[in-house]
Parts: sequence; C-alpha cells; structure tokens
Amino acid sequence: MSEHDPTQPPTPPATPEMSDDDLEVTRDDTPRPTPPRPEMSAADETVDTSGDPSSRSRSHGSLPPLPAPPADAPTVPGYHLLHKLGEGGMGVVWKAVQLATRREVALKLLSAAAFGSDTARQRFQREVELAARLEHPFIARVYDSSSATSSATPGVVYYAMELVPGLDLETHVRSQGLKPKAILRLMRDVCLGVQHAHQRGVIHRDLKPSNILVVPGDTNLSATKPRAERSEAPDTTPSQGPSQSTHPTPKIVDFGLAKTTTPEDGQVTLSHVGQVAGTPAYMSPEQAAGKTDAIDTRTDVYALGVILYRLLTGKYPHDTSVSFTDLLRHITEDEVVRPRAVSEDASKIIDRELETLLLKALDKDPDRRYDNAGALAADLDNYLNDLPLIAKVPTTGYVIRKQLHRHRKAVAVAGVVGLLMLGGVGAGIGWLYQRPYKLRVDSNPAGGLLRINDVLKPGCGVTPCYVELPRGTHKIEVVLPNHYQPEPRYVEIEWGQPVMNVAEPLALQPDFRSVMFTTEPAHAHVQIRKENTGKVVTTLDTPGLAELPHGRYTMHFANSDGEFDSKGETLAVAGDFKPLKVHRAVE
Repeated sequence: MSEHDPTQPPTPPATPEMSDDDLEVTRDDTPRPTPPRPEMSAADETVDTSGDPSSRSRSHGSLPPLPAPPADAPTVPGYHLLHKLGEGGMGVVWKAVQLATRREVALKLLSAAAFGSDTARQRFQREVELAARLEHPFIARVYDSSSATSSATPGVVYYAMELVPGLDLETHVRSQGLKPKAILRLMRDVCLGVQHAHQRGVIHRDLKPSNILVVPGDTNLSATKPRAERSEAPDTTPSQGPSQSTHPTPKIVDFGLAKTTTPEDGQVTLSHVGQVAGTPAYMSPEQAAGKTDAIDTRTDVYALGVILYRLLTGKYPHDTSVSFTDLLRHITEDEVVRPRAVSEDASKIIDRELETLLLKALDKDPDRRYDNAGALAADLDNYLNDLPLIAKVPTTGYVIRKQLHRHRKAVAVAGVVGLLMLGGVGAGIGWLYQRPYKLRVDSNPAGGLLRINDVLKPGCGVTPCYVELPRGTHKIEVVLPNHYQPEPRYVEIEWGQPVMNVAEPLALQPDFRSVMFTTEPAHAHVQIRKENTGKVVTTLDTPGLAELPHGRYTMHFANSDGEFDSKGETLAVAGDFKPLKVHRAVE
C-alpha cells in the first residue's frame, strides 16, 4: 500500500474499481438528468417486465417508465437493475429500483461461491436482519435481503441498502477542505451512529472512510450542532426528530457484513470471526493478531481512531507501504506514531489534548481505550466545547484551567470561579458540573444506569452520562446488572457552583466470581456446597469452571473410588473480575 497526497481531492473514477473489501460502496456519483415526462393518456400504462412478473408497475403519467436493464444484468425478483456501482470478488453492487416502493437502492449481489453451506447462508440472513433493525440518522438502512431463486441467478444472495447520494468520508473532507473542528464534529456524529449499533449488540468490525458516506447539506439532527448551541446534554442515541440544518450527514454502511471465512467450518458469516479480517490499515491489534475472542466495541473505537488520525494528519498510524505481514506485525507490536510528530502541519492543528484523545482511542491495550463509541463521541464533544477530557487524568490544576478558559469572559467580569471538590476513599465517584444543575457521572465499568434519590433515570442513558439536578442534596448511585452497588455518594448543588470530577469513577464489583478448579491427576470430581446449609450448588469434572455468587462454600473432592470428602474445605468467594484458581492433588 502506498500513501497518496491527502491534501489533493481525488478524482473519482467513472466506474469504481473495487477490491474484495470494498464491496460496500453504495454511493451513486453518476449524473441523474431529469427524464422527459412521456406524453401519455389516462389509459396508457407501462408494464415493467424486467423483474418479478408479479411486481408490475403502472405509470399513469406520474411515473416515467424504467429504462431497459443492461444486457448483463441478472434477474432479481422485485428489483429493476439500472447499472453497476462497483464489483469485487464477493459480488457486484448495482443501482436498482425496488419495484414495490419505486425507491432507488444499492442492491448487492453476493455470489454463491462466497457461501460454503446452508448454515452460512442462514447465518448471513439472520445477521442482515439484525443490521436491518438499526434505525439511526447516521446509519444507512438495510431494506431487504433474500436468496434469489430465479433460474437466471440460482443461489445468489442479495440485500438492498439505502442508496446514499454522497462521497466517502475522506473524499468529502478533502474536496470540501474541512477545517479540524468541522472534521471533529463530523466524526462525533459518526461515533453516535456506531454507538447506536453498539447499544444493540452490533459491532461493525470494518470501519473505514469508504464505509462512511457523507451527504452534504442534508436535513440533520440537532445532534450535529456543538453542545454549546444546544440546551440538552449530549445523548449517544439522539432522537429521531429532525431540525433544519445544512450540516453534512454521515451515513455508515455495511454493519457486520461478511468478508471472511471461519476456520472452524469454512463458512462465510457476517461476523468477522476466525482468521485476520478487515481492512489492514484500520485493523485493531486484536484483529491483526487474529484474536477473535477479544473483538468487541473497543475494536470499533480503534478503527474510529485510525480514521480520525488519517483525516487530521493525512497519514496512517503505521507505515502501510510495507508488506501485509509486516503491517500486521507493526500493528500488534509497535506503538503508533504520535500525531503531532507526523508533520509540522499536524503539530499546528493537533494540540496536546487532541493528541491525548487520539492516543487513547489508538491504545494497543483495549482496556485503556474508550469503552465504546459513545465515550469517544462524548470526549470529542468535550474537546469541541473546551471541557475536561475523559482521556486526561482529572487533576485539580487541569480542571481549573479548563473551567477558567471556558468561562474566561465570566471570570473577567466576576473575578472568581467557585470550585467544589468531591472525593472518596478508595474507589469513588466523580462528576463534572458543566453549568448550573448539570452533572457528569462515570463508572467503571461503564454502561450502568443512574439512580438519583432512589429513582432510576433510564432517560439519562448509561454511564458515562449527564443528568440535570435542581439545587439541594442528591443521592447518586449507579446500577449495573450482576454487579454490587457501592455505597451511594451525595452531592450538594448550589446556585452557580461548578462541581469538578477529581475522583475515580464509581467502581462496580461483580456479584459473582469465576472459579477454576484443577486437580492432579485431572478428570476428578469436585462438589461445591453452601457452607451454612450443606446444599449442593454444583458438581463438575476437573478442569472445570464455575461461576459462584458471593458467599462461603465448602469444596469436596472425590477420591479414586468416586467418594466425596465429607468434611471438605472452606471456599470464600468475593467479587473480582479475575478468576479464582483452586488446585488440589487427589488420591
């Protein structure tokens, strides 16, 4: 792979050349002249015979007849194919008309050779249906999917997606000459779309600029405005209510679509499981290493970090001119090039705070990245509004500097800024009071629901999140399934008094713990009983794993005759994320 000059807007080819990984292109760059209205009487009608004979469309002067399909266009029931948008090893993308609705779609035909079994096809269908349930302004809709059964295209699998009349993200940024803050706002919206999918259990796994199309000047949500221009707190799942805006609208395409083969059964699936999968330059270290079990929402966060790095610096975090094998090694073993060190221009537009944000998203260790795309979106919003970043350690000096800078006009008038510090012993909870009556609450792990004054607040979203409170004393708790609730924290809200986050997020401990039992020799039996009642909780063979609620138990290992030790040994289980290991020698 070689670098191109990112400052020069690329000239899109008339017919896009597509690799196997680029099948997802759904944009339509071809000119669309308005066809002349045919002269027809009320009795005239045009019958479309290019698609499913049962799906004939009539035109009574209001709908122009559809042009004849190309000679090489396959027959897909319910669709009239217009022309190719792209082609790759996995199949062909067509611009088509869905006859039942008369809407234009991007129809993607996946060749039968891409599917090794009926199981693979069923899995494909199931996961496309999951993607079709994603409804968000920043995600291209999946309308339909099926197996074409016509004799012309036996066994071809297709799916119909929203046809996005825009350029891919990088081409849009370069051609429009977007400034850094405009890029950050656009990327924040992309993150909101990805977070919508994350909250519904869908991970993209192949995010890259060509999978993000941008519609310029489209009607958009209020979420595209900087938070300083909105009265409500940032929401990782913005409402569907539109507001008039000329901001560009990103559209994420191809959530979870298959490009790889699982090593277990050789089947193509929507999930990128198994061998190395994705676009190499945007792969996370866990993807590059083939660690499929480690792929989660933080994998998408890494790809979003690469995209933002690329848009701001014009380069990739790693040298992509090397061989495929060397690139994977660089991603898994080497640290990324610091954004400010890429070039003199990059050091001018990327300050140290923004570099910190990028490096957190691009950390090799998933545990040190943002937990999900919503957390990255929140920090982009923080940066745009000159607020303390999640990525920065919230020292007192840092928080004060941010508040003084953000409220510099008010400080000049009032000459003072009130600061209230809330701390805790050990694991605690911190919140950031951005303006009167608004708190930021965080937890570790993230994803908990707020409970304010003993009332759940699901409308606030999950942590990290914001909540508006009146003056007074408030009890703050975070609730997460299968986790103990720590001691509540109390905050006193006073008029005009900012509250700063100077403590660690609220630490939530699981209410169970995994215990691994091993013996020498192996394949022995162990029985776990409640200490106070003697009731058998579980019996397993070694090596074996048991998830036990917090409490006290007795362990009873069986001898070679299969008889359990009547006395047993005491086992105390307390919450922790690391499995507890128990090893015993048995006779």
